[in-house]
Amino acid sequence: MIADAVNAVIALGWALAAWIVLAAAVATLALYAVTVIVWTLLRPLRAVWPRRAVCAPAGASRSPTGDSRDHPEPPRPAQRHTTHPAPTWARTDKDAA
Repeated sequence: MIADAVNAVIALGWALAAWIVLAAAVATLALYAVTVIVWTLLRPLRAVWPRRAVCAPAGASRSPTGDSRDHPEPPRPAQRHTTHPAPTWARTDKDAA
């Protein structure tokens, strides 16, 4: 009797796992389909959409004179010190002096 109950619980667990996998697969396919549909519908709109309006920061004006105040330079990366002294076990007598 207990063995039958354990077998029933195991069978229900596998059935639940199968339903979870099936639901995840259906949800994934639905999300993919929605993504493809939205991408397809927005593709012509993206071709006509002005890129400068999207990329420009809010309140920035694009001057035809090319004034550098409108387009500040990006910050430069920090300089790294790449020369490290050799470890003590690798130093020669010439390095120690």
